[in-house]
Amino acid sequence: MDNQAATARRADIDALRAVAVLAVILHHADSHWIRGGFLGVDIFFVISGFLITAHIEKAIAGGRFSFPSFYLRRIRRLFPALAATLVLSSVFSFFLLPPNLLVDFAESQVATNAYVANLYFFEIADYFDTESVLKPLLHTWSLSVEEQFYLAWPLLIFLVRGRKAAYLIATLSLASLAAAQWVGGHYPSATFYLLPFRVFEFGIGALISRFALPELSLRLKQTLTAFSLGVIGAPLIFLDETSNLPGLLSLPVTLATASIILLHPSAEGRARWATRAIARIGLTSYSAYLIHWPLIVFYKLGHNGTLQWFEGMGIVACSLIGGELLFRSVESPGLRLRLSKHRWLLCSLIPGMLGVSLLFLWAVQPQATAATQLNPGNGSGARPTLRQMLDQVPDRASVIKDAEAAISQLREKALPADVPVVLVLGDSHARDIQLALQMAWATQPVRVELYHSICDPLDASVIPIPMTDLYRDHPQKEVHDPQFCTDFHQTFAQRVVAKHPRMIIFAEAWREATLPFLGDTVSLLAQESGAEVIVLGRIPQFVGTPEVIFRRFADVEALESNAWMLTLIQN
Repeated sequence: MDNQAATARRADIDALRAVAVLAVILHHADSHWIRGGFLGVDIFFVISGFLITAHIEKAIAGGRFSFPSFYLRRIRRLFPALAATLVLSSVFSFFLLPPNLLVDFAESQVATNAYVANLYFFEIADYFDTESVLKPLLHTWSLSVEEQFYLAWPLLIFLVRGRKAAYLIATLSLASLAAAQWVGGHYPSATFYLLPFRVFEFGIGALISRFALPELSLRLKQTLTAFSLGVIGAPLIFLDETSNLPGLLSLPVTLATASIILLHPSAEGRARWATRAIARIGLTSYSAYLIHWPLIVFYKLGHNGTLQWFEGMGIVACSLIGGELLFRSVESPGLRLRLSKHRWLLCSLIPGMLGVSLLFLWAVQPQATAATQLNPGNGSGARPTLRQMLDQVPDRASVIKDAEAAISQLREKALPADVPVVLVLGDSHARDIQLALQMAWATQPVRVELYHSICDPLDASVIPIPMTDLYRDHPQKEVHDPQFCTDFHQTFAQRVVAKHPRMIIFAEAWREATLPFLGDTVSLLAQESGAEVIVLGRIPQFVGTPEVIFRRFADVEALESNAWMLTLIQN
């Protein structure tokens, strides 16, 4: 998130930065009306491509370009505020995170200081998974992408100049876009985190740094700028983490950002939309970006992993205020460091912080292997360790296997074909209910059968909306293909009735999009099959990892009594 322009500061670019950082913070603060807020990072990448390329080419043209000076300026610009954020995050993590997550944090801090955080997080997880809230430095992936870009881009611009450079940038950008679009359908985490699939965003910014528009009237510039802002806003609202991004769907945001930069609407005076407040947010956007995610993580750790709307707005306000404070106390003074006088200080920042982060990792490693003691419940003298308790919890596959073995032992002989059938419909929750009923009725003349799928248990005749709308927020990406569940829904009622069930039980991790059509499906099946239909609610689930839950509650009894409370909060 680079703020240093090759020329005088531009209000329109600061305003774009403000739009970008507000979009990211609002999205991370669980604002449901800006589901595509993570596209703010794409805006930052276009701005960086424009400013860095313009700066390098201007310095080369004036005979002043120096690789050491360029990289020292990048360190001066980016690292002081980052180092301050890492120190503060380390303090909070030490006191708030359980031991295993503290080690994870320490590892991510090493990766961040080495500017390979994007590679680290790509290896271990998905940006949009439920455990992202337990990674205080997850947002630093974008800083690593930028720094990796800064390492390679100056050499390319220095070696290839003139029209050849423009052709090369365009070719690399097209190749990057094509790769992102194709790979994103198969490995979305790779396209999200890795630089090769982001090059086209930097490249768009780099290309416009080489061109100038013909003279346009101020009114026309302002009209085109307003239109471009609308083009940026629509994807921020209507796209979400299930969209194939980055890729072709990124182009409206990136091209609209480039058009505003190219139009330069503030050249004849301050742009109407770039008010002082907006420009100030843009000026401090880097610091606000650094602050916001650790703030969200540490707040959620103490509030069951959820944010009410007013808490989200409070997080946004605190992020902007924290960004202002960090800018004034660290970022701005850092920018005043002179390369000639503070060269060795700047050169020592990265290796120094990297060494400190390695020491921190070494110091906290023993805590991950040491037992975390729980307070005894109800005065009990037993003090089981957290690791001992977790070691007693089998994985899901083992539970299912053991249950099937127990059921087969209880049922001495095969059931005749004419016994009543109880049909359980739904997803993995239905599988759990089927096993429970088979266990309970193991000695009874009842056959409990399962018809389960990741598709919603609905008949096509009662679904009046497109498949894309029904499955928009589904966690399984396969169902976002409109054709994936079409056959399932078209034959759903027919397959259920063909089983001749005496009783039908729905058991599902119910989604809000499914519920409006459930009643009609129940009525349809009851009428066509003559079976009794029962709809079960969602099985209670804890929010967060066992380690975080154990850290939050004092004893096992507290965990048990709060299970339902946590589920209600989640749903």
